[in-house]
Amino acid sequence: APYKRLVTHGFVLDEAGRKMSKSVGNVVDPQTIVNGGKNARQQPAYGADVLRTWAASADYAKDVGIGDKLVASSFESLRRIRNTCRFLLGNLHHFRQLLPYDEMHELDQYMLSSLATTYARIHESYDAFQVNKVMLQLSQFCAQELSSFYFEAVKDRLYADPVDSRSRRSAERTLVHALDVVTKSLAPVACFAAEDIFEHTPTAVKTALGSDGAESVFLAGLPRISPEWSRNDLDERWANVRQAKALCNVQLEQLRQEKAINGSIEGALLVRGCPDASPVFRSLREAEADGQLHLVLGVSQVVLEADHSLGKELSVQAHPSRKAKC
Repeated sequence: APYKRLVTHGFVLDEAGRKMSKSVGNVVDPQTIVNGGKNARQQPAYGADVLRTWAASADYAKDVGIGDKLVASSFESLRRIRNTCRFLLGNLHHFRQLLPYDEMHELDQYMLSSLATTYARIHESYDAFQVNKVMLQLSQFCAQELSSFYFEAVKDRLYADPVDSRSRRSAERTLVHALDVVTKSLAPVACFAAEDIFEHTPTAVKTALGSDGAESVFLAGLPRISPEWSRNDLDERWANVRQAKALCNVQLEQLRQEKAINGSIEGALLVRGCPDASPVFRSLREAEADGQLHLVLGVSQVVLEADHSLGKELSVQAHPSRKAKC
């Protein structure tokens, strides 16, 4: 045979799971998805990348459905990834050189560990031709790890800290590697979007990644993942911190509902726990030593108090901050 492996797929059906037929009128024309139909509102021109994203997101081991809602969902999925890359690019304008790993804040090191784990899974899924898992992992990483968590924690550093400060450069290094992994992981599926992102990547970023001479993202090589990034200790510690953050958000939301604060940054937290019995409280203490805990929790102040009577439980109290607003 003229090939080593063969990948087959099921039939393409309409959204209702029916076989496409001209007599029924449920045939979906790929050219209409790419170029649009006669009615631009009902059949917008999504472009080739969205069609490719739909195909890549489907479980081809089964029959695959296609229709307006599924294509629109693929468009939204790709749009969220593009918006993540837009944030990354927008905050790397002043980047000049990578900060050494040992000088980075622990939160930023944790995100590199998460990035290494995610890329390993993406690479494994590509090797197994499970492209739908690639898109799922990439979408989840952009939405949950970057946009919802990390970007919220570092945006003050990126917007307000001096360009040459350790805090900003530490976050910038994480953004550089995140952009590299997301762009190159996306490239086999949404090639035009990935090429566009690569073309707008600052020269200093390309130089730091060793791809400044590449004319295309497809000539830039695979992402460079350092073994030192994978840290089980950080993964465990920050998983606990994020668990505590979920509890804190409940209390902060209650303050918002009561009109006591307009946003979480106007709040302050008092967190009590037993350092001997509560792994979550210990992790909060360890994270506090890095000076980033209040930013991670999204408030202006965090006070941690030991209370040995609580055992493994964590007590969280939120109240309006007494600090003056800028």
